[in-house]
Amino acid sequence: MPKKNNVIKYTDRDFDTIKQSLINYAQRYYPDTYKDFQDAGFGALMTDYVAYIGDILSFYLDYQANEAFLDTANEFDNIVRIAKTLGFKFEYNYSSQGLVSFFATIPALTSDPTSINTNYAPTIKKGAIVTTEDGSSFILTEDINFEDPNNQREVAIVDSTTGLPSFYAVRAVGQVVSGQAETVEIEVGDFERFRKVSIDDEFITEIISVLDSEGNEYFEVDHLSQNVVYKELKNKNAPNDKVPSIMKPVLVARRFTTEKNSENCTLQFGFGSDQNLSEDLYARPQNIAVQKFGRPYISSTTFDPSNLIQNDKFGIAPANTTLTIVYLKNSSLNPNASQGQINTVSDFKLVFPGTSNQVTTENAVRDSIACSNDESIVGSVNVPDADELRVRAVSFVNSQRRAVTKQDYESLCYAMPSQFGAVKRVRAAQDKDSFKKNINLYVISEDQNGNFTETNTTIKKNIQTYLARHKMISDTVDILDAKIVNVAINFTVVGDEKTNKFDVIEACNKKLETMLSVKYDIGEPIFYNDFFRELKDAEGVLDVVEVFATVQSGGLYATTTFSIPESLSADGTRLLQLEDHVFEVKYFDRDLIGTVL
Repeated sequence: MPKKNNVIKYTDRDFDTIKQSLINYAQRYYPDTYKDFQDAGFGALMTDYVAYIGDILSFYLDYQANEAFLDTANEFDNIVRIAKTLGFKFEYNYSSQGLVSFFATIPALTSDPTSINTNYAPTIKKGAIVTTEDGSSFILTEDINFEDPNNQREVAIVDSTTGLPSFYAVRAVGQVVSGQAETVEIEVGDFERFRKVSIDDEFITEIISVLDSEGNEYFEVDHLSQNVVYKELKNKNAPNDKVPSIMKPVLVARRFTTEKNSENCTLQFGFGSDQNLSEDLYARPQNIAVQKFGRPYISSTTFDPSNLIQNDKFGIAPANTTLTIVYLKNSSLNPNASQGQINTVSDFKLVFPGTSNQVTTENAVRDSIACSNDESIVGSVNVPDADELRVRAVSFVNSQRRAVTKQDYESLCYAMPSQFGAVKRVRAAQDKDSFKKNINLYVISEDQNGNFTETNTTIKKNIQTYLARHKMISDTVDILDAKIVNVAINFTVVGDEKTNKFDVIEACNKKLETMLSVKYDIGEPIFYNDFFRELKDAEGVLDVVEVFATVQSGGLYATTTFSIPESLSADGTRLLQLEDHVFEVKYFDRDLIGTVL
């Protein structure tokens, strides 16, 4: 008997069409076997079960297909994973950085009361810890020398007998970074290719050092094929040329990459070992200049200054040892600190240059050490939503790690490594008044409450240094502060008579808070139609009468001058913004003003 050529429709994807196709199939091919097509019959139950399963499988098939592409993925982790394959490394936690002023009361010189006694002018060593009232920790990243003649000093105590200064209050400034240093030891067994080691801790921002039991050091690199890092060496001629350190390229065979998320940090090593490393650790010119024996020319070759060792199996992986890992972690999700919030030196080491051994005086100087931040400590930002991350990843891939267009500059700023801090918003614009058509880079940061605040000097310098590696030689870049324009949103709606007016206002406010939780970009206008659309969908709202913005200035708000009538579009649907200004609704509880008719 010949086999039946059954017709199956593969385009049916939802419950109803799958169910109907199953019924048609049974009626066509099994007319004598099955005849019960009533909704209450057992056959209908089985048909519904199969259609239900088919609908679910179809849904997840479409869902997984969408999650495989960057432009259609919805899940945040999938977007991060796809962006990583394209070369974009997303950081969950960023370090906050800034400058902190340290104060000490130092005795005046007996022979010359107009000067301080340098024997009691100490140095605060790098690694000192300063804290805020809420317990957030910051680490000093450089030595602070109170002997420096450029330090600000004021007369603190005057001798009542002579009327001459007896003590000076000296102010020295140092750079700090958020976080606290932690150490973990991890046992590593037999050799394993591309070994992964996880540190189960939150808010990790940087791996400081990795050492094994034999004293070998492992270095963090951007990718495992990179075998050159730059180490900091002390400059012996620092007092003359004012450069404290020298950057020296070093070939490293032991290296790793990191992958951070909100819960842990994973270190991945290469697949080489001490026994099978095929090349030595030193670059030899003949290996690069002449690669073919007996041939007087080279047809094609490339030279990568970050990859001077060939065939080293992506570095040596640790085996049968104990890894001691020192890392830096933030003490909270948002470690930013407002001006004056850092006020305690909780742990520090002082070194006095003098040899007088006056313990009492030294202890007095030690007890006088205090600190305060004259500017906000910023650099940590909240994790962006999925849509913003998708746009950042695409922009970064298109930039190809070089800054040519304005969009390239913006994407590189967002991609700056986490240990150097981050900005919340950035916009590149061409300075039309500049003779060389200079690039103006407007930046804005985020404070500990998630509100816009000015970016401090440290973050700007880090951005300047980071961009210098990627920008065109002829480009000149100025990093400037974007000006904040705080506004209040006023709206009037018609409410349902059956709904309490206060409940209507609360529903409207919740809708607008969700919408405004994504901060405005620099230069982005306010579209009133967006507010109409959100308010119309609020529970209990029958109609939206009007929406308009008013400027909030002074006190807790920014002082930027902004004119609403002059910035309104001709059709009245948009509130236009300058390229160096940014809108912000700062306080939802007071800046969302609604009326129900």
